[in-house]
Amino acid sequence: MKFFLYRGIFKCGECGYSITADKKIKKSGKEYIYYYCTRKNPNHKCTQNVFTREEKISSQINEAIQKVSLSDDCADWMLKEIEKERKVKAQSSNFFAQKIKQEIAKIDEKLKKLMNAYLESVLNIKEYQKAKNKLINQKQVLKDKLKSFEQKSDNRFELAEKFIKDSKQAKIIASKENPEGIRDFLKKIGSNFQIQNQNISF
Repeated sequence: MKFFLYRGIFKCGECGYSITADKKIKKSGKEYIYYYCTRKNPNHKCTQNVFTREEKISSQINEAIQKVSLSDDCADWMLKEIEKERKVKAQSSNFFAQKIKQEIAKIDEKLKKLMNAYLESVLNIKEYQKAKNKLINQKQVLKDKLKSFEQKSDNRFELAEKFIKDSKQAKIIASKENPEGIRDFLKKIGSNFQIQNQNISF
């Protein structure tokens, strides 16, 4: 199968079917790559019969990438604000985490007392196992809640920072002669990529 830079990324903006690509050789001997709708939707007679040259798509992608570019001053300010929010959130998170850990410690203490009650024959084996299982389940719920909270909190800031740093690099990426890098960056900043009347949208 031939390699085409944007095949598999764009859909037709009219009928929603795949955009495919082909290579054409002019009389001058120069090669051009064109993208066009497969027009295979049986429920819609697609009118998109105009071919779009690859360089035109690349030019529009470059313009789109530059629109999401952040200046160094703006990006640096946003990163500082995120760091401030991270510190405030960390204080709140520590309080929340500490509260859960205290609840877990209380359950551990109850488990010890339960064991002592069983050893002293205050409880029979069935009563002991039933009470123990209930406490262990409560403890696991708290541990899962704590783990989920910590992962979610860290991930939110990491994603925000990554997006801003990527946006800061947008102009640099668009200016480089690296079509694959530009295509991959486009996937980071958007979704639902379409071509209609030779114009891209996402």
